[in-house]
Amino acid sequence: MSGFCAMTSLVRKPRHAPEVSIIIAAMSMAVAFPKIAQATAGNRAIGIITPYKDARPGRIAVTPDGAKAYVVNALSDSVAVVNTGTGAEVKSISLPDGGIPTNLAISPDGSKVYVLNLVSSSISVIDTKTDALAKQSTVSGYSGVNPYGIAFDPNSKAHLAYVTNNDPDDASVSVIDTTTDSQIKTVSGYSTSQEAHGVAFSPDGKTAYVTTKDSAVAIDVASSAQMQPISNYHASVPLNIAFTRDGKKAYITNQGEDTVSVVDVQKNSEEGKVKKFTGHAPAVVSVSPDGSIAYVTSYSSNTVSVIDVKTDTQITTVAHFDGLGPNGVAFRQDADPSKAGDFAYVANNTTNDVSIIRVRPAAANVSIICPSVGSMYGGTKVAITGANLTDTTTVLFGGVPGTNLHFVSDTKLEVTTPRQQDFQTGPVDVVVQNLGGNGEAKNGFTYITARDTAANDCQ
Repeated sequence: MSGFCAMTSLVRKPRHAPEVSIIIAAMSMAVAFPKIAQATAGNRAIGIITPYKDARPGRIAVTPDGAKAYVVNALSDSVAVVNTGTGAEVKSISLPDGGIPTNLAISPDGSKVYVLNLVSSSISVIDTKTDALAKQSTVSGYSGVNPYGIAFDPNSKAHLAYVTNNDPDDASVSVIDTTTDSQIKTVSGYSTSQEAHGVAFSPDGKTAYVTTKDSAVAIDVASSAQMQPISNYHASVPLNIAFTRDGKKAYITNQGEDTVSVVDVQKNSEEGKVKKFTGHAPAVVSVSPDGSIAYVTSYSSNTVSVIDVKTDTQITTVAHFDGLGPNGVAFRQDADPSKAGDFAYVANNTTNDVSIIRVRPAAANVSIICPSVGSMYGGTKVAITGANLTDTTTVLFGGVPGTNLHFVSDTKLEVTTPRQQDFQTGPVDVVVQNLGGNGEAKNGFTYITARDTAANDCQ
């Protein structure tokens, strides 16, 4: 009991799930971003990538295993490498000066990152094993101007990427062979002033959509040829596009009129707009791995809208989000489907940071209670360290609610112990009641007879 600070044995009780006992070491909870924890009440910003050293983050992509995220930074001509387990930037990859990188994407096998350099009109290639420029550091034969969007053919045998070229004089789509990292074709046919913005492949890989200055056009992937524009499309400045996981719908952000179009893919027709959408200058749309929701960043309103895919309706915005100029957004991937999409990341262009969002509900975690000893008369100020603590409603000591509940962060809260029932001494269970599920520390606090406890070394 030295210093009255103890590490607890955790019993974790998610709602509607069997009781599970877990022992968590103090070192594993010292980070501000737990490795596999999930959201408390869901759709809630819990912090930022710290430290983050780069300037003007734009787009973000996560590796297929979910272990790393890459963020492109326009003003520092760099790509930040983020460890998603610790929530820290672990490396900054320097790119050629003056290229102004604005977008990036990770190959389906996770081996390479392709970075679009807007001003130098080039495509850099990063090896994810070394987190450095690959031996062949640029895509050879690339002839596009002002590369804007990039997407990969989901067919694993195709090894193709499409890059849109936002050249007002000669808009086109470059077809990249990712085995040789070379441009092999060009999809042309756009009008002189049409430009080319976002691009996305349908899940079956048969069709790709490209947004232009005032329309959205389908490409037949087999022939690399344009098909008919999306019919009934009525919007202004379409930017980016994402397909739903079943491939039946696609969403298009329309920055010129603050709307998100809903496209019926089979009909190749706009069927309407996302209902109750509140964002201003919508930028990027991303669909969660389970296909249930989509996130839309809005640059001017500094919000992230949560779209219910089933009803095409905005159901909320991400809570506690304080980034300015949100642009790129990506959900964390994972080989385990139950964990995929537990977190999302948003690159904030104006505040030069990256927000971390917990997407789904989960139980509170408790790892350290300090001090772990106090007077049976109550009044001991206790710090509880763990994870998923933001939505805690009550802390019970032996079934009695504590007082003066104060949240320091998602990983730490403070509470004052109540008077022990019948003035009994001894250990009691500490239960952190949370909207996502309760965390329980068995015998986590011990009541003693003294009115005033000795000084402790809690930090």
